[in-house]
Amino acid sequence: MAYFKNFPLVNYLYGGETSPSLAQNLTVAVSLIDELKGNTTFYNSFEIKDNERPDTLSYLLYGTTDYYWTFYFLNQDLRESGWPLTEKEILPLAKTSYPNFVFTTANDISTTFLTGETITGNSSGAVGQIRKKRLDMGQIIVNVTSGTFLDTETVFAGTEENVNKSLTNVTEQYNAVHHYENTDGEYQDIDPRYFNSSDPAIIPITNLDRMVLRNDELRTIDVFKPEVAAQVATEFNNLLRFE
Repeated sequence: MAYFKNFPLVNYLYGGETSPSLAQNLTVAVSLIDELKGNTTFYNSFEIKDNERPDTLSYLLYGTTDYYWTFYFLNQDLRESGWPLTEKEILPLAKTSYPNFVFTTANDISTTFLTGETITGNSSGAVGQIRKKRLDMGQIIVNVTSGTFLDTETVFAGTEENVNKSLTNVTEQYNAVHHYENTDGEYQDIDPRYFNSSDPAIIPITNLDRMVLRNDELRTIDVFKPEVAAQVATEFNNLLRFE
C-alpha cells in the first residue's frame, strides 16, 4: 500500500526469535498534517456517501487512490472510530454488539435480580442469566439461554419464593433505550420509579440510534483541496525518509 512504503526500517525482534528482522517503524509520527489542520484554506468539508470507500473517494477527489490515508490524518474521528459503515451494515453490527435482551421495570431492583443470577419466566418458562443492571434506567440486561420471555410476565430469580413484581417492555438490547434526551439533544436523568415515557419533551435514544448517529457524524470529514493534496503527500513522504 502506498502509504506504508516510505516508513523507515528498524530492527525488530518478533516473539521468541533470537535474531531481529527488518520491519517498518509504524510508530513514526509526523506533525505536518496536524499543523496544516489549523489552516482552513488547505481543505474543504465533504460528506461521505453510502458505499464510498477511502480509495474510491481518493480517486474521485484526486484522480489517484494513493491519497486515501490523508483522510485519516486529517480527521481524528476516522482514526479513532474507522470509516463509516454502510446503512446495511449498521443493523447487523448493532445486533452483534448488543446481543442480549433488556427488561425494564419501575420497581426497586437494587437488592433483587443480582448479576449472574438465573431468571425464569413464570408464564413462558423462558430462562436467562442476568449480565448487568442499570439502576438509573430500571433495566436488567439478560442473556436469554432458552425460550422467549413474554412482554409482561412475572419473572423470578432463584426459587419461586423470590418472585418480584412483573418486568415490562422486554426488548432486544440493540432496540433498548440507552438514555433520554430533551429536544435540544441534552442528556436527561430519570427516576425509573416515576418516569413518564410518554412525555414528548423527553426523547428515548436506543443503542441502535446511538450507532446510527455516530455513523452519520463520521460521514462529514475534512479533505485536502486537490491542488494541495499532492504537495502534502510529497512533503509527508520526504519527512518520513529522514526520520
